[in-house]
Amino acid sequence: MKNISFILEKIRRGDKEAFDFLLSQHHKMIYKLINSYNLENGDYAIDPHDLYQEASLALYNSVFSFEREKNVKFSTYAYLCIKSAIVKQIREYDRRYSEEAYSLDVVRKMKFESIVEDNPLKYHREQEYRDRLQKFLRKLSAEDLKIIELRKKDLTYQQIAEQLNINAKRVDNRIQVLRKHLRRDMEREEI
Repeated sequence: MKNISFILEKIRRGDKEAFDFLLSQHHKMIYKLINSYNLENGDYAIDPHDLYQEASLALYNSVFSFEREKNVKFSTYAYLCIKSAIVKQIREYDRRYSEEAYSLDVVRKMKFESIVEDNPLKYHREQEYRDRLQKFLRKLSAEDLKIIELRKKDLTYQQIAEQLNINAKRVDNRIQVLRKHLRRDMEREEI
């Protein structure tokens, strides 16, 4: 590899060709890292190309955050930055389908138009999730549905209670019960 200090300095001055060269030197390592997470097994519907873009961005950012005085080789530092970026993306995606899956607030956050049609695995998973959520909502009473609807509007428990002419403690209890039932229903059904 050419003198790394020279290449890093060129990139810091905005030389796109220098970064392309650096990226080509790290290309195999990036894909090896991505493939090490076995994304093809269906556990994650993350397109490896999206992860490659994240890794490329991490490599670019590592150029500017690298400090030679720390007695670490740039390749080691870049590897750690890239690995961290890939792991972060996988965890964020995984968190979306685990923690958020059991939150009533997901109804508020979910944007069905965000389904990515060009990624069949991601489309399938989001469609399946939406179907489960709709099945759960169909089982609820009119009062529970109204509580969720008002919660989606970011109303406090007290404001919801006033609109439904019930006690705020009842709103709190119903939301806790609904969260518990949502978690149970989402875990029970096999995908």
